[in-house]
Amino acid sequence: MKRLARLIDYRTAADGPPPNRLWPFMAWSTRGSWTMIALAALTSGMAGFFDMVATVVLGWVIDAAVAGDPDTFIADHLWLMLLGIGFFVFIRPITFWASSLIQTLIIQPNMLNMIALRLNRWALGHSIEFFDNDFAGRISQKILQTSSAVTNVIIEFLHAIVFAAASLIGAVFIVGSLSTPMVVSVGLWIVAYIAIIRFYIPRIRGKSKAHADARSVLVGQIVDTIANVKTLKLFAHDDREDQAVVQSMEGYFNRAVDRAKPMVSFRIMLMLLGGILPVALVGFGIQGWMNGTSSVGEIATAGAIALRLSQMTGWVSFTIMGIYTNIGEAEDGMRTL
Repeated sequence: MKRLARLIDYRTAADGPPPNRLWPFMAWSTRGSWTMIALAALTSGMAGFFDMVATVVLGWVIDAAVAGDPDTFIADHLWLMLLGIGFFVFIRPITFWASSLIQTLIIQPNMLNMIALRLNRWALGHSIEFFDNDFAGRISQKILQTSSAVTNVIIEFLHAIVFAAASLIGAVFIVGSLSTPMVVSVGLWIVAYIAIIRFYIPRIRGKSKAHADARSVLVGQIVDTIANVKTLKLFAHDDREDQAVVQSMEGYFNRAVDRAKPMVSFRIMLMLLGGILPVALVGFGIQGWMNGTSSVGEIATAGAIALRLSQMTGWVSFTIMGIYTNIGEAEDGMRTL
């Protein structure tokens, strides 16, 4: 395991100074780990696709059970049973294991160290005036906050966005083979989902920048107060120091509330949208069954896909909010450092 964890060398020097634009900055921060990121994206995509394939296998088993004879079911459908066991016990778990191994063991610990080390090296190259004009605690907080934010963006993108995109592609192919109205429903649902994200995410991102800055000011205030406690004990007044900390906390509280408002509205809209899809797919599945064009297994497949996508709506939306919150923090740190 330790050898695998060393596949990325976090001590690799950066390629020049950090860019002052977000996406080039992200590339600068993660250079040296791109091969592992690509491999993680591949395994995460396979895991997402196999998650949808599982619904097809479930539908095959149900159709076989409905049409089969209980006395001879195992003998008649032994190949299907072996396929299902092999898929659920070996193929699907191995894919998820590989995805988790690359993301959790190889990428995450190395990337955080790599970005923090690069930013620390860059910050140490600044003049004394740079450090005189800011809180030492705020600067150190920005280094760690930015490193954590960029790492979280990469990990959550691989863990959730790539997984969800592969699941959606698999779902479209599967429901497309079942019914035209079903695939149209999924298509319209995806369009509505993207529209909601495009409306809310820029607003959340802007609020996240202000929230990150307010948090770093608060941390800087507290750290510098403790770091200079001897001087404060000699020359300062406790009431004034307490008032300064409370003022920083009030600023952080206001920015946190400002950010929470669009986040709550965003989650509510996505939950409403997530409830529409199961109704549509199962409804069209039942209609096809009544018309003789769909089987019971296909209804089960459509229902399982709808429920899976509906559940994904919640955690993917939360992940997207987290990603854009981290992007806002990374952008704020990039401009500060």
